[in-house]
Amino acid sequence: MGRRSVLLALLFLFTSSLAHAVSCHCFNQRDFDPADPASADPYILATAGNSLLAGSAATEKSQVVKMRMGGAGETDLWIALHLGKAIPADPGVLLEERSRLGSWAKVAASHTPAASKLGGEFFSLLAGDERGAAQFLADRTLAAAFPSRAKTLPLLRAEEATTSEMTLALFLDAAAKADPVESLRKVRNGGVSWGTLLNGIGITPKALSPRIIALARPPQ
Repeated sequence: MGRRSVLLALLFLFTSSLAHAVSCHCFNQRDFDPADPASADPYILATAGNSLLAGSAATEKSQVVKMRMGGAGETDLWIALHLGKAIPADPGVLLEERSRLGSWAKVAASHTPAASKLGGEFFSLLAGDERGAAQFLADRTLAAAFPSRAKTLPLLRAEEATTSEMTLALFLDAAAKADPVESLRKVRNGGVSWGTLLNGIGITPKALSPRIIALARPPQ
């Protein structure tokens, strides 16, 4: 094998490894282990967030995971899937438009009035704060899924909770009357894990997804 062939082979191996590192959405532990209570928490957090988004956008969770593995971040996922539902349009195509046009506000403007279904507050945020616009969509979903705790959402955001953490905290409150802010603080302080809290009410990590999807799915 010549020097050029060797270099090309090494380049291929490097790029393949890099692509796998960027796209991998794998978890070594998906079941609660009493001997290592926090080991399944990364999977639990991921499935909670992916399930909330999938349910709210009326799409398959596998599509959310696939897009995330392809490199889409939390903000882009929420906006792409909800814009795609409102227009309607393929979320993957919208992500490409975002890359080409440079902002979600420009993407939405190119699809008005269909995209205006998401409301004026969303568009006001989209113009200058894409992360805030995505959180607005997530919080609106959580408020609809857990209406009795709508006033708790700002308190959880004030704790800098992620959407996944908020979903779990609110789910535990609905299932077992556990104060969401206190649950978040206990896990953050290392006193307990999400897996332990779910196990305490008889819910396995794998059983979590369909429950959250059902709660997040908008009424037909």
